[in-house]
Amino acid sequence: MDLPPQKAKILRGYDFSKKWELVCDQEKFIEQGSPKLYLDKLRSYLDPKGSKKVKLFYYYFSAN
Repeated sequence: MDLPPQKAKILRGYDFSKKWELVCDQEKFIEQGSPKLYLDKLRSYLDPKGSKKVKLFYYYFSAN
């Protein structure tokens, strides 16, 4: 988002749940899950000691 400095300063003061609500209210974005779901997927993908099963599951469904 391109925001004026004053509006950006106000948004920096919001907690993460309020920011997530603002993102979900955008017409261009459809919420698929909570932020935790995306962060967990990212962590499992980036973790070198992570389970191969999780990585294979992710690749299988992202390729289709």
